[in-house]
Amino acid sequence: MAVAAGERAAWLDTMGTIGPDWERWQDGPLLIRPTEPRRRNALHSAEVLLRSGGIAMVVLSGAEPTVPERVRLTRAAREGGGAFVVLTQNPSLATLRIASRILPDSYRWERGPFANAAAPVEATLEIRARTLGWNAHTRVILPVSRYELRLSLDPELGDRRGIKRRDGRTKPR
Repeated sequence: MAVAAGERAAWLDTMGTIGPDWERWQDGPLLIRPTEPRRRNALHSAEVLLRSGGIAMVVLSGAEPTVPERVRLTRAAREGGGAFVVLTQNPSLATLRIASRILPDSYRWERGPFANAAAPVEATLEIRARTLGWNAHTRVILPVSRYELRLSLDPELGDRRGIKRRDGRTKPR
């Protein structure tokens, strides 16, 4: 939302989990991938960006800050006037906590040729947001689409499955 409002945002991708298509986005947040030692450099970069006041939102993923580091980063965000988001399993000191889960019985299935459940079509996601004195939740139905990424084992070669051989066969005998 910060980028949509014309403000600057930064995403610190410590573990390198964001895909290659991210770099093609022209108007997206600044993507930062810290070098070794990744965790220490990510935390230091987050603190510098937050204190600068020039970044409206900083998102940190893949680096689990300790409690003293969280306090320091929270203070840096307050001093710089920006928002700080940590993607973590341990949300201590969080002003707003958001949790989500897929409801196990909510899947809607596409039937196969023998009337059995063959492939999921949609699933319901429950999202819960909590803060001091406020608790809300909602359910969102998400469509499930198939995506088959066909890759060769050798990154220099293209995928050749299904290509006819010179003798006209598709599979070796």
